[in-house]
Amino acid sequence: MKGTLQDFSVAENRGWIAADDGNRYSFQGPEWKGTGLPMSGNRVDFELLGDAAIAVTPELAASVPAAPSPSQAQAQPQQSAGGYAPPVAGTSKPDKTTVGICAILLGSIGIHKFLLGFQTEGIIMLAVTLGAGMFTCGASSIVMGVIGLIEGIIYLTMSDQDFDRTYIEGKKKWF
Repeated sequence: MKGTLQDFSVAENRGWIAADDGNRYSFQGPEWKGTGLPMSGNRVDFELLGDAAIAVTPELAASVPAAPSPSQAQAQPQQSAGGYAPPVAGTSKPDKTTVGICAILLGSIGIHKFLLGFQTEGIIMLAVTLGAGMFTCGASSIVMGVIGLIEGIIYLTMSDQDFDRTYIEGKKKWF
């Protein structure tokens, strides 16, 4: 079956395809068989398993538009080689620097975990800092702050590619 990739969320590792049959199908990240991340607007081939798309592969040369004639090129503004696809809400990945600084400054309350999409871990850090902090005279809050500081330093000292591979694609939740 063929369709157009509508959206892909790195945080949820899930995407949506508007199929040529008029229906919309979801797919999980491991079903993406292309190189790199799925991009909104790409034409794809896929198979169905129930209501889910599987074996999602980008269409090859068939999706590349033909070069415009000289008269068409003058009538239309220049476009980049890959075309322009406006950003789709919910598909942006967290910035390494933002996550690292939030981990250092607000790590004890788990803000960096929420930015990475790890809600459970963020709630754990928040609960330990606020809840257990009252019963331990702040000792547990200090421990959470140290964890946030260490994680922030780790994030900021990694390369962008290592950060994406480890925390965005790999979904590593702690350290």
